[in-house]
Amino acid sequence: MFPLAQPVPGLPGAVWATTSINTPIDTTFLTPAENELYQTFTAEQRQREWLAGRRAARAALRAVGAGAASILRNAEGAPQLKGPHADQVEVAITHGSNHAAAVATHRTSARPCIGIDWVDPSDLHRIQRIRHRVLTPNEHELCKDEDVPLRLAWGAREAMAKATQTGMFRFALAHVHLKAIDQKSGEALINYPEARIRFMVTSDHGLVVIAAISPTTRQEANLTANLC
Repeated sequence: MFPLAQPVPGLPGAVWATTSINTPIDTTFLTPAENELYQTFTAEQRQREWLAGRRAARAALRAVGAGAASILRNAEGAPQLKGPHADQVEVAITHGSNHAAAVATHRTSARPCIGIDWVDPSDLHRIQRIRHRVLTPNEHELCKDEDVPLRLAWGAREAMAKATQTGMFRFALAHVHLKAIDQKSGEALINYPEARIRFMVTSDHGLVVIAAISPTTRQEANLTANLC
């Protein structure tokens, strides 16, 4: 039922998993608290997206020893864990057009604050339209007309928005930018030196971007967001 969780290269202790949204609806793996939340969704596509996200998150959480925790949501809609070992791990979820993915790690790791984003090839047109308003001059040079770097410039911002718990428009859109990209190793550098950005291209050309930061960087980002 659950996808296979895999270690995130370059992020010790972090694991990620992905699963298809377009699978038969199955709620048998949900905890009672999760099922109560699921019942609030009426649109089938939203149900599929939510279930796929929870399947991927459950797989990642099982790999870090918190598979029994309920994956609920906070006031901002971000995943919130309740139950066994919920205070020992952190999880983040993302959705593409056909897939969901999740990443989890222990709070004792060097960078326990995590975020994840899935950027589909179909997102490229939208990013192209706004690149002149979002990207820095250095990012324009890094991306040029290449597909993956341009999607990465957007995905790194989304992943950092989740890792910092600030939101895209309060912080990441204006304050996060790429400095260098190593497509061979799947690592990107951003203007926060302590942050680690890893990316993977899936078999169907989806781009998965994972950000991992320290609690200190999360605090600094929230301070910046609140001053804006």
